[in-house]
Amino acid sequence: MDGNSQESPFELVVFGENFSAWDGPALASLTGARVIARGPLRVYQGTLQLCLETGHDLDALSEGRVR
Repeated sequence: MDGNSQESPFELVVFGENFSAWDGPALASLTGARVIARGPLRVYQGTLQLCLETGHDLDALSEGRVR
């Protein structure tokens, strides 16, 4: 992936108790943002999903920073 694609190879998800206890940035504010995410990668109904467990699993990047 070239880092410029608008298509994502997977979804970032927060489930159940992790969602209730979420201590990271407001999830709705991250739509379209560039992020660094860590967590287990799973397949659900044919879609790859990276499961976030806490806010420490996600870092939002500033606009000027691209990896």
